[in-house]
Formats: sequence, C-alpha cells, structure tokens
Amino acid sequence: MNTIHFSKKQELQPGKFVIPFSCSDIVGINTNLRPAERKDYENLIIKQVWHRITLALQKRGYTLENVNFRNMHISVSKR
Repeated sequence: MNTIHFSKKQELQPGKFVIPFSCSDIVGINTNLRPAERKDYENLIIKQVWHRITLALQKRGYTLENVNFRNMHISVSKR
C-alpha cells in the first residue's frame, strides 16, 4: 500500500470542500471504465483506496461525500 497525498483544499461553500489527491496504487487502472468493465483486482484496489481515504478524512474531522477517480478529487464536508 502506498501513501495517499492530499493537496490544498478549496472551499466551494461554507463547510464543503474539494481536495485534489494522488495515489500511486491506482496508476495503470483505467478509472474511466465502469466497475463491470474492470478486472476484479482493479475494483478491489479502488475500493481499498476509497476506504483508506475515508479513514484518513474521518481522523481529520471530515465526512467523505465522493471520490472522483477520473479527476482525482475528493468532495468532503466538515463535521
């Protein structure tokens, strides 16, 4: 498992943020495909990265709204 790197957050509206991120775990996975079109291990990696992002944000007091793997952005809200 590699590290997930978060960039500087941008506030869209009070308490709602977008955070660019990077993760070398998903390099080589075509995130433009639907889950049914990807291999099982690729979907598993994406699921694991999503889970790790969720845990990291919860520790910082945020609630994960969405992860966009195409644009490598996370939508969060402050608890």
